[in-house]
Amino acid sequence: TSSILVAGSLNLDTFLPVSRFPRPGENLTLLNEIEKTNGGDGDASSPWSSLVDVPGGKGCNQAIACAKLRRRRSVGVSFLGQFGNDGHPSSSSSPSSSPTEAAPRSGADVLKHALVSNGVDVSHCEDCPDHPS
Repeated sequence: TSSILVAGSLNLDTFLPVSRFPRPGENLTLLNEIEKTNGGDGDASSPWSSLVDVPGGKGCNQAIACAKLRRRRSVGVSFLGQFGNDGHPSSSSSPSSSPTEAAPRSGADVLKHALVSNGVDVSHCEDCPDHPS
C-alpha cells in the first residue's frame, strides 16, 4: 500500500462572534460587540460563551483531507508534528463524536483527537509540554 506523510503546523483556530462584517478599512473588536450586546452593563458571559475553538493549521488540515480522500484507496496517512502546551479550548468546543467518549481536556487533546478520529496516524508526533503545538 502507498503512504502519505504530512509534516506541518497544527493549532486551534478560535472563532469570535461579531454582529456584522467590517466595512473596508474598519476594524471590529469583540469588546465593542460585548458592549452592544449587553448594553454596557459589563456582563460579558453571553458573547464569550459563543467562542468556538476548532482544529486548524495547514498541516493538520492537509492530513485530515488526505485521510478523507484515502478512504477511496488503500493509502495510509501519517502526521509529523508536535502536540504542545496549548491551553484549554473554549467551553463551546465539542469535538467528541459520541456521548460516551470523553471530551478532550486541552487544546493539544483537541488537535490529537481531530487527527486520530479522521484516521490519521499520529505515532510520528511528539508531546512537547514546554512548547506550543
